[in-house]
Amino acid sequence: MAKFDPGHILRSPKGNEYTIIRYLGEGVTAQVYLAGRTVVPEPDERFPYGSQVALKVLQDNLPEDIVQNFRDEAVTLRELFIWESKINQNIVPRLLETVTGSHLPQEFLVMEFVTGYPLDKFIQAKGPLPEQEGLLIASQVLAVLDILHT
Repeated sequence: MAKFDPGHILRSPKGNEYTIIRYLGEGVTAQVYLAGRTVVPEPDERFPYGSQVALKVLQDNLPEDIVQNFRDEAVTLRELFIWESKINQNIVPRLLETVTGSHLPQEFLVMEFVTGYPLDKFIQAKGPLPEQEGLLIASQVLAVLDILHT
């Protein structure tokens, strides 16, 4: 069940405003929305005014260890982006802004919105992958797992 309706605005301490466009889905700890960046206090070439972004919004009333995992995810995503830039790859959507901290009314991550299909839906629609395509996908997944566990 979506927590926010289309048109709801989330604000970051940096002065950015994100207007919810639609609900995309949820997991155990967060809901994900497509949003538009509607107020831009300072220009940012990574995501200009009007850019569509994915907002990962932390659920309310979670145990502190789960909340900390959400905050740790932001750190990990930043590290992945730094790693990817060093090897000139773009495997994981970029983390654009982190809005975390117990002093905030709502914690969320602002990420690059990437169109496409989840891998399981892609394989269901396409059927078995050719060996080379399967190896490429597997190598990308393993590269991310290697960074996450080092």
